[in-house]
Amino acid sequence: MLPFIEVDIYTTSRGIITSHEKPVTLYAPVSGRITYFNLIENMSVSKGDTLLVVNQSILEERDHLMDSQKEDIEDFIVDLNYLIKGDYSSIKTNQYQKEYIRFQQQLFNVNTLIKNTNAEYNRSNALYQKGVIAKAEYDRALLDLNKLKNDKENTIKQSQLTWQKELTDYKRALEDLESNKKQLEEEKTMYVLIAPIDGELINVQGYNQGSVLSPGSTLANISPSKNLVIESYLSPTDIGYIKEGVSAKYQVDSYNSNQWGFATGKITEVGKDIVQINNRNIFKVRSSLNETYLSLINGAQGQLKKGMTVTSRFFLIRRSLYDLLFDSIDDWFNPYNPTNE
Repeated sequence: MLPFIEVDIYTTSRGIITSHEKPVTLYAPVSGRITYFNLIENMSVSKGDTLLVVNQSILEERDHLMDSQKEDIEDFIVDLNYLIKGDYSSIKTNQYQKEYIRFQQQLFNVNTLIKNTNAEYNRSNALYQKGVIAKAEYDRALLDLNKLKNDKENTIKQSQLTWQKELTDYKRALEDLESNKKQLEEEKTMYVLIAPIDGELINVQGYNQGSVLSPGSTLANISPSKNLVIESYLSPTDIGYIKEGVSAKYQVDSYNSNQWGFATGKITEVGKDIVQINNRNIFKVRSSLNETYLSLINGAQGQLKKGMTVTSRFFLIRRSLYDLLFDSIDDWFNPYNPTNE
């Protein structure tokens, strides 16, 4: 019967519950006075939590100034469109009401000159038709009248060109202002420290609300609390059968396995080279952790936390009792077995 009875062979090693992610150091993003402070040693945080806010009064002043400038520019753009279209009664801003008055005054002045010059031309034309004055004098009166009419057209065209240029400049200024507004919003985010990962705060420095920060100052560390894995340490003699995907059981030192049972997982990463820990050559093996807690029959739960030590059991091979018996005899009598030297 011995050749047909098979048992699972495991190797054991010491290990520790750790995180797949590395700890994150939190730095002061900018200089300034702290207006909100929520960094407490060992406090659990979630990704996206607000941990610290630096005074933003300067940014708020810039923001209000930009809003005021934006409102003015938008009003100017509306009024310039009214001027260009000739819808003068709809103009609202003082700046372009004054501009309209100036434009109307220019037209009034040139129209007055045209009216007077037109009267002179009519007299000259009548006298010329009667042969009282020479043609040269008549031509001079006609030339003066046409010149003033051209001046009126040029005044209108020049005003239109000026308004069109101002409209283009204001539109460009509005685009620049909106771009600066976006940059300011991005800059505001630099004054707020957000938790980048889930975890626990450790090594919190001695700052409080009202403290003044210098940019780049270390504030605290976040020790990751999610994606927990087991890091085990195997000797070179046990690494041969270890490979990714092999199942694992973990006996957690904090919980009696006879009562709480075992945690489980699979090997996810096998070290490619040996490392030295406490003057011992070992291979680091990482494996998944399927459970977040162990439980008793009565339903009580024992949470699995980073830093807990475990004894890892990795499946090696299925062997028959006959093979195991032969292995044991070989261990005793093989002269090349180091244990027999």
